[in-house]
Amino acid sequence: MKSATAALSEKPVLKRVDKYRNRKALVIGNAYYTDQTPLKNPINDAKAVSSKLKEVGFDVTYKENLGVRDFGRALSEFERSLKGSDISLLYYAGHGIEIDKQNYLIPVDADIRSTSDVRYEAVSLDDAVDVALNTSKLSMVLIDACRDNPFANQMTDRTRSVGRGLSVVEVNSGPVYQILSFAAASGQVAEDGDGNNSPYASVLVDLLDEPNLEVGKMFRLLGQRVEDMTGGKQQPIKRDNLRGEDIFLVETR
Repeated sequence: MKSATAALSEKPVLKRVDKYRNRKALVIGNAYYTDQTPLKNPINDAKAVSSKLKEVGFDVTYKENLGVRDFGRALSEFERSLKGSDISLLYYAGHGIEIDKQNYLIPVDADIRSTSDVRYEAVSLDDAVDVALNTSKLSMVLIDACRDNPFANQMTDRTRSVGRGLSVVEVNSGPVYQILSFAAASGQVAEDGDGNNSPYASVLVDLLDEPNLEVGKMFRLLGQRVEDMTGGKQQPIKRDNLRGEDIFLVETR
């Protein structure tokens, strides 16, 4: 029988991939919305993702329960921090809404009573994507914001233009590698989860430090495992422009 010391010595030693050493992440969890029932897991999700990202070499800015002004400020500061970065990652857990095929992330102080309020009270996902899909060699945006949305139900002018869940956004072709991941397919509602984390965050945390796992495959596995975990009720969607090069977040030494 091998000794405990020998067994420990055989455990793989992980290291970051040198080519993608400068890593920046902004992680946001919004749960305590004004006049709404708090969401159970976004703070847990954001903390778990933030902790795991730090373990794999990211310089993480963590924020929770952001109002609209602080949300915009966090995005602006993150954009400024990305100069010279190799990898950038934005993760958001909380409420989001889709109106006329446009997606919005909802700050905790949002007062949304009509569709026209959304542009002033919420943060355009397009704007957030523009910030994160910046000049890094690899840019990733992960949106766990397709939860059943109470704001849609209270709009006085609600029409069929207010979607269920979020609509899927396409990435641009170009020299920068981009990955955009949604926790659920267009029109689906993501589960908050019965445990301490949403299905999406739970699987993501398990995969982030998997050694020698190419990032494109990582997101494919993320989708497959969440779909299996939820019995097919939730199907994460990935869009990317990866081509040619295999990119790894972690490899064994």
